[in-house]
Amino acid sequence: MNGSPPISIITDQDLAMGNAIAKVFPKTRHRFCAWHIQKHVLEHLQPLRFRYDDFQDTYNQWVKTPNVEDFELKWEHLKEKYLISKDSWLGNMYNLRQYWVKAYLNDTFFAGMTTSGRSESMHSFFDGFVNSKTMLNDFVQQYDKAVSSRRGAEKDQDFRTLNSKPSLQGDHPIEAMAAKCYTRNLYDVFMKNWKASFDCGHKKITKDSSLVQYRVGFLQGNVENWKVVECKIGSEFFATCSCAKFETFRILCKHILYIMRRKLLTIIPNHYILPRWTMKAIDLVGNIGTECRGADVNKEVSLLTLWSIRNNFTKILEDGKDSPLEIKKLDHFLNGILEEQNMRKKA
Repeated sequence: MNGSPPISIITDQDLAMGNAIAKVFPKTRHRFCAWHIQKHVLEHLQPLRFRYDDFQDTYNQWVKTPNVEDFELKWEHLKEKYLISKDSWLGNMYNLRQYWVKAYLNDTFFAGMTTSGRSESMHSFFDGFVNSKTMLNDFVQQYDKAVSSRRGAEKDQDFRTLNSKPSLQGDHPIEAMAAKCYTRNLYDVFMKNWKASFDCGHKKITKDSSLVQYRVGFLQGNVENWKVVECKIGSEFFATCSCAKFETFRILCKHILYIMRRKLLTIIPNHYILPRWTMKAIDLVGNIGTECRGADVNKEVSLLTLWSIRNNFTKILEDGKDSPLEIKKLDHFLNGILEEQNMRKKA
């Protein structure tokens, strides 16, 4: 984080962690893990599901309500119809709604995550390297191997991004710009929304001197599920969508992309391109993504060069590890380079 406090944190519903986060990161948005919440829902709401046939549907509609006002209205209906007391588990969860209800979290960037699963995926991350019988002294070595494996996979992804071009689905300049700016994985995410925008339609709701509102959604879908897109009228394109995908993920949703196409935009405005999703975010020395920012790559060492040298070194080390003579030659060569570097530093 380079010394900066995080924008958001996702944890399970732990009181001690909640208190610590509030104290150490008072401006950070704390969210409860959706997976843990669902696990508790299955446990605590089972009696209500048995007692009322329609409880599950009503509950699902309540928690998925997109805005705070409707959420609060549906809560009043829910607690009266199903006799929810304020001392019950659900009553307590309502009091903590700002930590887990989507309507209260739509204004915060969570990189598209709703669960702490990225952290829990560390269990699978260590598969093949560590198990319950691994001794402590072996764990350190296996941990290093696991980390090296993960970093190697990331380098392969970086190399793929830098040395191959994605296949464009069409000839629209927005698609071409996304292919140049985004990393390969994020380009794939963008394209899912871009392609989905071609299946959308719209209805204009209101228009005044400064704002236009549309309802946008799949033409073959339920109109009640269409989202509201608000466009500011001005020299630059600014739009927000009630699905809040950009606010929480920083990738444009199909609804805004649909409106951009209708307005004949040919570029993605800069305020809709998050640097962390672009080529330059994977660059160690700041020379990737020249299509987006025009860097002078001739004065810097490219990531491709570093990647190639690192892989050559690893190959030499692996091929020579069973030959003391080869390792001695490599050690002598590297010591010579280190001595030259030290002399330059002292000069």
